[in-house]
Amino acid sequence: LNGFKGHLQTDGYKVYDAFDKQEDITLVGCMAHIRRKFEKALDNDKQRATHVLTAMQGLYAIERKAREEGYSHEQRLALRQASA
Repeated sequence: LNGFKGHLQTDGYKVYDAFDKQEDITLVGCMAHIRRKFEKALDNDKQRATHVLTAMQGLYAIERKAREEGYSHEQRLALRQASA
């Protein structure tokens, strides 16, 4: 990643924390990995975990619409801001 600048999507593994100290890199999480945490939480707190999982389904629907309709990056941003 020498010279890389921008958003770096990771699974949250601690080894990637070193990149967070670099000025031109922003770490972002992976929704699939986050979703798994809430799936595991269903046994602990079904109501709250279900609330989050339902909200995530809405976010996935927004992304699916943008992908299926071939939205540009700017159109995706506008859709996300209007719908999420």
